[in-house]
Amino acid sequence: MRYLLHITVLTVALATSARAADDLEQISHGDLVNACVEALELGQSVDAYAKELISRSRFNLGPENAERGRRCLKGAFGFTYTFEGGRFISREKDADLARQIEEAERRAEKKTAEQERLALLERIEQEKRERRYWLATIEVCRDMYHKDRFVALTNTTCASIFKSQGLPE
Repeated sequence: MRYLLHITVLTVALATSARAADDLEQISHGDLVNACVEALELGQSVDAYAKELISRSRFNLGPENAERGRRCLKGAFGFTYTFEGGRFISREKDADLARQIEEAERRAEKKTAEQERLALLERIEQEKRERRYWLATIEVCRDMYHKDRFVALTNTTCASIFKSQGLPE
């Protein structure tokens, strides 16, 4: 019985919150602004109201409701908004977004430059390793030549070194 009561309460709560989101889409612009300001004054979350208000466009508000809407949006997002062309816009938010995009691009450029630098260092290290190997191989072939000419001259690696660099003295 208790279990059934909990399920019923949970179902009602979920339906109410889903209906509340649908209700926001249905209420008038002025009522949405009023609900948002009331929630703000009561210290409640205004995010849903503010998101709905910002998503709407091409509507008319009187000067008083436009001011209240600006207050609601400032409380929700922390930016100053103006009501222009039938919608709320924020030049501060746009500037902040542009700044964030520039910072992200700079970080990406730095990351790319760092990756290129690391790749270049890795190529340099690889070339150093190959050079050390080549020099060690030459040294072994020279030693082999001085110990046993026939073995050194018939070794394919040493033969290619001697052909390109000449025989050791």
